[in-house]
Amino acid sequence: MTGKHRVRGLVADALLVLVATMLGACSGPAPSMPAPPAVLETTNEYAFSSATRCIDGQTWGEVWDRAVGEFGRQGLRIESYVMSRHESWDELKAYYAERLVSDRGWRADETVVFGAEAFIWSDFAWSFAFRRDGYVIALVGLRSPHGEGGYIPVNVITNIPE
Repeated sequence: MTGKHRVRGLVADALLVLVATMLGACSGPAPSMPAPPAVLETTNEYAFSSATRCIDGQTWGEVWDRAVGEFGRQGLRIESYVMSRHESWDELKAYYAERLVSDRGWRADETVVFGAEAFIWSDFAWSFAFRRDGYVIALVGLRSPHGEGGYIPVNVITNIPE
């Protein structure tokens, strides 16, 4: 390689580093997770039967697999809650939509929720999701007839850093 070509290569490498740095700076900090609403309660133990655990695991597992396919496994985590079976998941969805879509640039996402090909889950559970700049927040919960003791499990799947 001649000196002239070596200089061009170094200049090209320097430009690539500069552009990558500038793009990284433009993307801004990672978004923050909105505080869970009061209707979602944390619990130290899983207080549901093995039948409910099975349905719960299958439904959030479906959304987890879709999120991994869309966003990758790195940083993806699940936060588990319980919610009174008398609470409305439409209101829960509205809570997150109000905090995310209205002023933070998030949009509803249909790629990670279970759809027509997994229609069986819509009889047992609901799911909704939001995405922004490579980040996702997805919620999955069982429908009230499948809860126990007045509660249903609700799972939040996200890759927003803690």
